[in-house]
Amino acid sequence: MLLIWGSIAGVLVLVGSWLLYNNAAQRKLGSTLVLVFSILSMNFIGLILGLIGGFLGYTYKTGATTRPIRQRGIQR
Repeated sequence: MLLIWGSIAGVLVLVGSWLLYNNAAQRKLGSTLVLVFSILSMNFIGLILGLIGGFLGYTYKTGATTRPIRQRGIQR
């Protein structure tokens, strides 16, 4: 039974990582899936890697939202 649960949790971690990689709009959902099911998978290495990837995906900010800084005093 533990093997079946670990396999289901592993597949759901893969689904969450696919959402992180492909859909920028669903990045929070994907990182939440990775965090929750890596904790529930009962695998030590998967837990550590899932926590790192889930937190990085949850806190990721794109660089496209920054605006260029105008310099003062230089006018054309």
